[in-house]
Amino acid sequence: LHKQRQDIGHLIREMALLYQEAHKHLAISCDIDATLPEFCFDAVQIKRVLINLLDNAVSVLGKEGNIKVSLRMASSGTHARLTVADNGPGLSDEVKLRVFEPYFSTRTTGTGLGLAIAQTIVHEHGGTIRVDDNQPCGAVFAVELPLET
Repeated sequence: LHKQRQDIGHLIREMALLYQEAHKHLAISCDIDATLPEFCFDAVQIKRVLINLLDNAVSVLGKEGNIKVSLRMASSGTHARLTVADNGPGLSDEVKLRVFEPYFSTRTTGTGLGLAIAQTIVHEHGGTIRVDDNQPCGAVFAVELPLET
């Protein structure tokens, strides 16, 4: 990792804007807590995580839908919490248990490595990644990264 102290909010806004431009049929919103302090992370690697999460959300939505990217202070007060939520079909409990396994995929295209790689990157940063149900429908992926390493 090549960590540098920087503003993760800027990176997230930039990526959300790029995806909105590329997928005008979707509503992609970005909610960033501007009071979150800068912290050390590898921007190239975290961008990979975000690309994977956004690509997955775009692929499950098809011709219409909503994606919300959020950045907040985690309830612990020691981590930044990045979420990517969609209003797609969601994931079954069985899929949620396996979604970070290498070569596991519910799609007919791709390698099934994206979320496994994302998990590795997040763990190398000392963070966590998980998936939950979005309400009322869809999935939400949550990444927590430590503010101090």
